[in-house]
Amino acid sequence: MSATTSVPGSARNGSWTICDAAGRVITCKADVTDAEQVRGMVSTTVTTFGGLDILVNNAFAHYSFDPRNRKTFGSIGWSDYAAQLEGCLKGAYNTCEAALPQMRRQTGGRVINISSNLVDSPIVPYHDYTAAKGALVGFTRSLAQEAGAWGVTVNAIAAGLTVGTESSRATTEDVRERIIASTPLGRLATADDIAGAVAMLASDDASFITGQTLHVGRGLGDALKRGFDFGLWRQHIRRQRRMVMNITVYLGAHEGNDPIYKKAVEELGIWIADNGNRLVYGGSDEGLMAVIADTVLAHDGDVTGIEAQMFVDRGVAHHNLTQLVVVPNIVERRTA
Repeated sequence: MSATTSVPGSARNGSWTICDAAGRVITCKADVTDAEQVRGMVSTTVTTFGGLDILVNNAFAHYSFDPRNRKTFGSIGWSDYAAQLEGCLKGAYNTCEAALPQMRRQTGGRVINISSNLVDSPIVPYHDYTAAKGALVGFTRSLAQEAGAWGVTVNAIAAGLTVGTESSRATTEDVRERIIASTPLGRLATADDIAGAVAMLASDDASFITGQTLHVGRGLGDALKRGFDFGLWRQHIRRQRRMVMNITVYLGAHEGNDPIYKKAVEELGIWIADNGNRLVYGGSDEGLMAVIADTVLAHDGDVTGIEAQMFVDRGVAHHNLTQLVVVPNIVERRTA
């Protein structure tokens, strides 16, 4: 007889749900940050069911996904990071440390760690929580490399915002809408969606899958590949920013002989636009000057060009900018 052990959301106050294929279920209350308590539950599982085949780690320290009251990097402390690492990473370490010897003796088993798609796509920068879940992904990949020799697979699930959970209740409507808009299926994840992914990774069909992170209800991360409307996203970023920088860039009226220059300018233009800043440049429609202006505009950024009247008369001024300032001469162009 074998058993599945599932570690729920609360690291210190949760109860493990343990069941077998016949549907028998027991629960054990424990603190996953306490190694002795964890070893006791694994022992209870093995004694009750005769083995342990599947371990699901979903415990983490209490967290509220409230974008209005989140701690910025300037206000967060290491103690906040430590609390999340304690619940998420140490909890997973303790359960694996206790369960893997049994799985090794059985020459097989499944470990499934619940991470977050915030690791790849921090749509809201919850610094401490995301760092801990990122560490869990690294833990998953590293452990998979060693545990494979014992017939044990180790995978992670990157869950999106899940409706109906205590942690997600504080999420504001605008954030929910942004996540929904960036998800191809047009909705938030449910607990059943996450459970379905767990069941798949625990099944025989996934016996040759290990060291992977399966994204469920993925938002912005997949949008990078699927053509998500970044215009709407960038507009929101700009509204949220308290300070917009005017970034002045001096470039030539030719692209140069090496394409690396154009590529570097395009990357700079994308960075300026994506971070909600404004480009201020010489106003030309030629060479690298045109490249950076067109790149910022193509990524829904704002561009101010400052052009001398003589170049406007020659027809080289860029007339599709957010703003074109025409000055009498080159001297004033440099000091405007």
